[in-house]
Amino acid sequence: MKKRQIILLSIFSAFVLLLTACSNEDNNALDGGKKDVQTIEFKVKFADYNDDQNIKVTRAGSKDVKLEQKTIDLGNGILADCTLQRDTTKQRKHATTRALANDTYTMLAYDAATHVFKGEVTGTVTGGVFTATSSNASINLTPGTYDFVLYNRKVSRSGNNLTVTRANADAALIGRTTQTITASPLKQYVPFTMKHAGARVRLAIGELHVDFPDAKATLSSVGPNDILASSVYDASADTWTAGAGSGMSENVTFGGSISSILRDGIVGILPFSKEAFFFMPHTDITKLKLTFTSGTIYNTNLAGASIIFNPSSSFQLEQNCQYVLKISLKYNYLYLMSDGTTGFFNETTYGGGSKTPIAVVLSKSKRMAIALDNANNNATFNWCNIYQDTQANTHMATSCEDALTSSATSGLDETWDPSYTTNAFTMYGGSGVKAYNLLFPAFNAAASYNTWYTGSQPLKWYLPSMSDFKWVFSSLSFGDQSTISTLHPNHYYWRQVNEAFTQVGGTPLWPETDSNGSYYITSTEIDQYTYGYVQFLNQLMFWRNDSKSSSGRRVRPFVAY
Repeated sequence: MKKRQIILLSIFSAFVLLLTACSNEDNNALDGGKKDVQTIEFKVKFADYNDDQNIKVTRAGSKDVKLEQKTIDLGNGILADCTLQRDTTKQRKHATTRALANDTYTMLAYDAATHVFKGEVTGTVTGGVFTATSSNASINLTPGTYDFVLYNRKVSRSGNNLTVTRANADAALIGRTTQTITASPLKQYVPFTMKHAGARVRLAIGELHVDFPDAKATLSSVGPNDILASSVYDASADTWTAGAGSGMSENVTFGGSISSILRDGIVGILPFSKEAFFFMPHTDITKLKLTFTSGTIYNTNLAGASIIFNPSSSFQLEQNCQYVLKISLKYNYLYLMSDGTTGFFNETTYGGGSKTPIAVVLSKSKRMAIALDNANNNATFNWCNIYQDTQANTHMATSCEDALTSSATSGLDETWDPSYTTNAFTMYGGSGVKAYNLLFPAFNAAASYNTWYTGSQPLKWYLPSMSDFKWVFSSLSFGDQSTISTLHPNHYYWRQVNEAFTQVGGTPLWPETDSNGSYYITSTEIDQYTYGYVQFLNQLMFWRNDSKSSSGRRVRPFVAY
């Protein structure tokens, strides 16, 4: 007669469930008086979200694993670049340090080959101690290979079907293991890993380059029955099937006012939602919609903006996985194209379109744009070559403050209008148009920029004035021009400004490798000895003046289109 084992459940510590047969021969007799002594320990650990997904994660940090991505135009000058990815960013406690939660647990046993149900044992765990409560405190098994399934009371059972509702997606725990039970040795070990029945999703607002005060939204289903209200796990076959569908609408709060990006230059902030959301396996992520109810970014009110995450293919969430639904809110800059038209990023060759961008539009009403690159391959220039102690501009400012306020001028006029050049530079036959006058190399370089233009409407490239650069501050960094009235430094979103250029292959106004900052000549003359320049640095923009005899500053042309 085949030997039999009696598997009894017990807990030796907060991490071990024991299924044992009594070790005293005088207390057990099986199969007509034959005695069988066998001890089996079921060691139980907990798999935190994503622990079993074979993702390489270190405590020092890791790269997220992107699963699906989609860019959505919100229609208000903002693009939502949506990415669903594994959440591998949190510092997880090691599974062996987790204590077994106080709860009721049920153990099921199946023949691994035939899937025939062999029995069950139910007990409670309180403070890490297991006490059997079911009338059958053991399962009689012959040596062989078995599937063991363990679940807590957040799971409801009907035969082999274990049902979990979305309300219990996080708290419901199910563990499964396959093990061959032999007649010997006396002590055998069977490992168990308890997994969350559902999937966990957090929302995040991209890596921000601008401040983003607290915002609120709702996460809802697209349709009334799009989100799984339950899922059913077949314990005998180890398969999940979708249950009934329902709708959902839950509040989302993006925590922590991110007010330090502008003030302290902090970048790459990723504000997560204060809430986490739990879903059943096989929930289709394309059925979720995020609608903002409050929040402002890029001086734009987000209230009413809605995002449906709709990747190229349907994507279903997996059990015990944690995801981040990251929404990068990007400003949709307008570009001047080589054919003379204007268009957004998605119309450029860098965004999937067919047009070549040549400048970033600063003002549609003024038809003003700034070149993507510096003039003459990043060369440096003098403001003028001779007569460096002579007034050149008829509209000369008396100070940097005046150049930014009451005496503000246009670089377009100072580059192309002959009336803006004094007689000192024209009385000997020099051109009053500084764009053509070789005494003004910085003006020449700006005016001759971009020979690859193919549009029918003529362009005028020019050396911008100090006041013109205020449009970079307002249009690319979303600042208030009225705050720029002195030569004192002004905080600006330098990464955001640089992105307007670099995302279409342009040159940043301030490269991060330039520790001294980037200096740009302007058309503004402060007095007969000095001219104005603008300096871009990490976090700060400066408006200053320097001697006309100084050299080594770059030219970033503006254009009237």
